[in-house]
Amino acid sequence: MKKILALIFLIAILIPRFCFAAWQPDLRIKIIDKVQSVSVETSIPSVFQIENEKNFKFLKAQTLAKIEIKNGKIFVNGENSNSTKIFLRTREKKSLTEMKTIVQNLTYPGGLNIEIVNGSLRVVNVAPIEEYLRGVLPSEMSPSYPIEALKAQAIAARTFALKNRGKHGLDGYDLCNSTHCQVYKDESSYSNSTDKAIAETFGQTLFFGDVIIDAPFHADSGGKTASSKEVWGGDFVYLQSVNDVRFDPWKVESKSDFDSIDHIYKTTSGRVEKITFRQGKNLVTLTGSEIRAAFNLPSTMFDVKCKSKILTFIGYGSGHGVGMSQMGARELANRGKKFDEILKHYFQKIEIRKLY
Repeated sequence: MKKILALIFLIAILIPRFCFAAWQPDLRIKIIDKVQSVSVETSIPSVFQIENEKNFKFLKAQTLAKIEIKNGKIFVNGENSNSTKIFLRTREKKSLTEMKTIVQNLTYPGGLNIEIVNGSLRVVNVAPIEEYLRGVLPSEMSPSYPIEALKAQAIAARTFALKNRGKHGLDGYDLCNSTHCQVYKDESSYSNSTDKAIAETFGQTLFFGDVIIDAPFHADSGGKTASSKEVWGGDFVYLQSVNDVRFDPWKVESKSDFDSIDHIYKTTSGRVEKITFRQGKNLVTLTGSEIRAAFNLPSTMFDVKCKSKILTFIGYGSGHGVGMSQMGARELANRGKKFDEILKHYFQKIEIRKLY
């Protein structure tokens, strides 16, 4: 009986610790590119390794290291690594969740991969995905938004990261830190509300059948989201057009070389597919995306008039319009919708599963 009680006591101690330190995938995120040197320090004792994973140089906690290029090789505090790529990791095989790295005075979770690419240094942050999300969420959605909207954004951002892991694989990293992937910033961007949303949805991911979905999001749908087919050409069951909240319109005026508008073609969600303009004796056809880029418009959901070569655009929404509208998610949360209801409104026939 004593042995059984001792075993129960041991399990009671170990289970919470195991859950707290639950496994999660790592991501490689490019944070710095095209520099000749960087300064680095870590929160715990760490080690630089070279490509064959042999230890190259130890780094004490809170000790500055200067990484630079000399004669086509990487030097650390003046010592030649004899390599074009080095890795900064924890000592004694500790988890990356225990490590913080300061790069150019900015603090990131986890370690680094540093490589010479075309004569310059590229710095890639290697971070556990839940720590990565802490630098994404407040950069992609205002921390002032309701917690249910933030939870929906956390799951969408996690799903996007997992689905697109390896997007830049040929360049040696998974994701970049810009809007091309997801905006990712250092520890100074963290917020209590977004941290809460991430923690309370730990590991939760969007699936269609047994496959992780693409989970795009944008600022404002303009009252109706777009299907993936009409914007990008790929037709996905879970990325169809749905009715949404409409907010105030925007207006943009701009000079042009066009004399008049011949015809406007729109998609089923009300976005501009293409417009044919008259320019002297010629007809010029531009796609909605080309017009949006040329005149710096928030979206392709607009009407336009041409008078005296002045184009007047009046439209709705902001962004590509596919997937989750962030402002729509905020409004739905304000109306009492929970994060799962919000996600299932924007992504059809999906399931939310705890992946890890």
